[in-house]
Amino acid sequence: MRDAVAASLSDIAYCMHEKKPRVMTPSEVFNAMSRRGAQGAAPQHLSVISGAVPLELSGTLFRVGPGRLRNYGLDYDHLFDGDGFVQRFSFSQGTVRFRSAYVETPQFTREKRHERPMYRSFGTNLPGGLLRNAFRFNLKNAANTTPLMVNGDLLVLWEGGAPHRINPQSLAYRGHWTGGGPLRSRTAVERIMGNGRPFSAHPKRIPGIPEIFNFGLSPGLRQRLLLYRVNPDTGAVQVSETVLPRLTFMHDFAVTSSGRRVFFDVGVAFHLLPAFAGLIPPAASIREDSNAQTIIRVFDNADQQQIIPGPSGYVFHIPNGYEEESEAGATVIVDTCWLQRFPETDDFHAMLNNRFPRNPLLPTLTRHRIDLTNNLVSSDELSEYSLELPAINPAFQGRRHRYIWGIAEPPTRRPAATMFGIAKVDTDVAHTTYRDYYPFILGEPVFVSSGNAEDEGYLLLLAFDPQDSQGLLLILRAENLEEAARLELPEATPLGFHGLWAGDEA
Repeated sequence: MRDAVAASLSDIAYCMHEKKPRVMTPSEVFNAMSRRGAQGAAPQHLSVISGAVPLELSGTLFRVGPGRLRNYGLDYDHLFDGDGFVQRFSFSQGTVRFRSAYVETPQFTREKRHERPMYRSFGTNLPGGLLRNAFRFNLKNAANTTPLMVNGDLLVLWEGGAPHRINPQSLAYRGHWTGGGPLRSRTAVERIMGNGRPFSAHPKRIPGIPEIFNFGLSPGLRQRLLLYRVNPDTGAVQVSETVLPRLTFMHDFAVTSSGRRVFFDVGVAFHLLPAFAGLIPPAASIREDSNAQTIIRVFDNADQQQIIPGPSGYVFHIPNGYEEESEAGATVIVDTCWLQRFPETDDFHAMLNNRFPRNPLLPTLTRHRIDLTNNLVSSDELSEYSLELPAINPAFQGRRHRYIWGIAEPPTRRPAATMFGIAKVDTDVAHTTYRDYYPFILGEPVFVSSGNAEDEGYLLLLAFDPQDSQGLLLILRAENLEEAARLELPEATPLGFHGLWAGDEA
């Protein structure tokens, strides 16, 4: 039966809406996982369905994402809005112990106490029209995007404000995290919004550099790019600010081994008045500006900036960046999951409301060579597969890497609104190895090293089987994508956004 399904993928894999799919559509899958919402699970050992958990896996995996996309009767219209949900997987001697819980922020607990939604979200207005939404700038900090270990706390990140911190063992809430003060609101707009200084969802740890790098975009008519350095042992934070000449929306960045940071600043148009007036949610106010050129901003280790004209497009996720030196000068290479245009909220809204997006965006793994001497950029595709939520061996972060893993779709199955397989891309020869898991929906892979070779290790990822409504933990061998083990989750939990292998640190 599985072979028959695979043989007719062009008829099945979420084709245009006039063709009837044979399995659940992406929006139905998201509804099954997220509209009903996860409940949370007490500590328990996961059952192994097949294979065996490698004995060399010892440590803790954290996964963070929206635990539900329905909040007391309100259906969220954007994936970024769901209440933060943390999953903890503890690996020891061939077993996996699991627990999960919502991040019980003050906003979350207030809504729970009153049993109704009380905050506007990034992509969803409150029910009640203008009276409930006009000039309400205190958006809900969903604490739903990325985990980060700092000074014994597990930080749960949401890029619109400062992180929340929880106990890494019990997942109990510990409070807002401000890095000892530097992430407290400073500007008038930050104080009105009330969530602290923005701290992006993609912090970077570079081997050989003690600090964690991150950034934030401080809101206002004069937007500020905040450059952070965080001491992971003490939690101390250093901040430098750069005023941007235009409004922009950036989600990720690259950091090289010398401390250079690379940002793709894509020009967008912000329709602020309708959002302020409560007519549309904030996310809907961000639109592509076809007249604005992409700017690549490169900051050196002293926070001095170089500006280079960039290619048209947008990037959510950046696997890695590194430097090459030659007689001609310095070049920075940045690999990205490149989109041809800025993604608008209509795409997310369609997927979450049982409609196929008219023009789904297809992220392509693309290498950008940034010539810092001549201020030039060249770009080349590394794979014909669509690829997102990328991962590399963390030991190669900031320096030359060869392999990238990510959830992927082959060109023969486009267009697709979500991903059904896992890919390994050899960037040296632009070759892609692909493992198909259709009709499973897959989450971001997390790489765990088990040796000295770059691809010697395991990929840990969540999956959802829509036919059995079953959540799964998959363990794959990174070298060849063979499945080492498949474990059953206690509930059909959402796949989440990003993960962290904390090793024995947690």
